[in-house]
Amino acid sequence: MNNFRFLVSAVALCISLTVVAQQKGNFAAGLNLLPGLYPNNGIGIGIAPNVLYNVTDQIRFAGELGFSIGKQDIELTTMTVSINDFSVYGHYLISQETWAFYPLVGFGMFRTKGEATELGVTVSHSEKSSVFTLGAGIDGFFQKTPNLMFRVEFRLKIHGDTHLIVAPGLTYRF
Repeated sequence: MNNFRFLVSAVALCISLTVVAQQKGNFAAGLNLLPGLYPNNGIGIGIAPNVLYNVTDQIRFAGELGFSIGKQDIELTTMTVSINDFSVYGHYLISQETWAFYPLVGFGMFRTKGEATELGVTVSHSEKSSVFTLGAGIDGFFQKTPNLMFRVEFRLKIHGDTHLIVAPGLTYRF
């Protein structure tokens, strides 16, 4: 129940901010890089194709399917982790002429598969969990190519563990 209250509070905070116009009905598709820090100081990299749609001038939804891999060496153990993440995000756009800032809230499904090898013995484990995301992002618009956006998002993924992702990407608005 506490997670539900937290989610409602985060969404209310995002909606309570004031914004300047974006265009309702804009549709965009892009690709983000997903470098990240994973539990126990692991480092990973991934890609995430995504689609964005402006429901209103201020509210945008984004869907993303991320694929990440990471590797970590701890003493005699080598751990490899692969992550599949399907998430939906809500953005509340605060727009200016050449950029837009937005807080974001999201949820999705998170699948983690890990393998650990120590002294030639490999053990693997996989699990699925729901994931809650809090963060913020900024879009930069190019004046020569107004349909092309450069985006950077800072996301804190909260599931059984937490990890931080800084996700730069390019997006094309149709």
